[in-house]
Amino acid sequence: MDTEIYISSGILELYCAGALSEAEMREVERMASQFAAIKKEIQAIELALWSFNDHIFAGPHEQFKTELITGIKINSPNAIIEKTHETALKKAVEPEVNIVKIPIVTLAAKEIIPKQAIQSTGSKKKKISIGIFLVIILPILLAFGAFGLWNNWDALLKELSAAKKTAANAEKSRAKIDSSLKATSQTLDTLRNPDLVKITLSGMKFSPEAKAVIYWNKNTNQILLDPVLIPLEDKDHCYQLWAMNKGETLSLGTFSATNKNKQMLPMKATSKASVFIISLEPKNGSAIPNIAQLCLMSKE
Repeated sequence: MDTEIYISSGILELYCAGALSEAEMREVERMASQFAAIKKEIQAIELALWSFNDHIFAGPHEQFKTELITGIKINSPNAIIEKTHETALKKAVEPEVNIVKIPIVTLAAKEIIPKQAIQSTGSKKKKISIGIFLVIILPILLAFGAFGLWNNWDALLKELSAAKKTAANAEKSRAKIDSSLKATSQTLDTLRNPDLVKITLSGMKFSPEAKAVIYWNKNTNQILLDPVLIPLEDKDHCYQLWAMNKGETLSLGTFSATNKNKQMLPMKATSKASVFIISLEPKNGSAIPNIAQLCLMSKE
């Protein structure tokens, strides 16, 4: 165990001040019995506290006490009686005992001093505890409290920041899901149209395993492409859809096979087409199809 961390935690000062619970007091005593450094630190704290208390509550000044005691002795009844006997012996007559009224101030002093001593003795521990608490323990407790509040505030700020990030990510995910659902709904509406024509494109020599489906609404001329199974292109190329009709070739747009969700791809509309083909072209597409890289074609 790192005794330095335990010593610097402030628990030993609380122990010496009697501010711990019974269980915590026993735990500190157990640690002191196991580690000499902790026991030595407790002794040093106790010595410092008692030295501080003796300095603060040292009592009246020595000169004041001497003068006060001298004044009491001079005015005490015994001193007056002794003086009377001394006078009688000198006159060789029976000594007379005179009743002397002791000054009120002297009696008050005699009564107050023992009373103060008793009160000082009775409340000594209380004064020590209050002094220790105000001078040593209270600043320590306030420091620990402030440190705890700072830690809690910092943790709350971190949790708030993490919650905001989570909410932002959840909002992005929700937006993506909404967009996907909207696209799916539109696709289903399109596929349910009885005027829709389904055209299958099969792979050519360049990519014999490729498959694609075109959904063509001849009333609206709308075309949706379903890239069922098309090989991924490299970063320098793209796929391009073409419509051929009586020797004329019309580009219906480019697309990528990296469509992760395999959603329907809306292409350019056309009113006339006898054959649809897909070819692999440079990144931005071509003006005419590259027959050498012809990938898919529909049947007439």
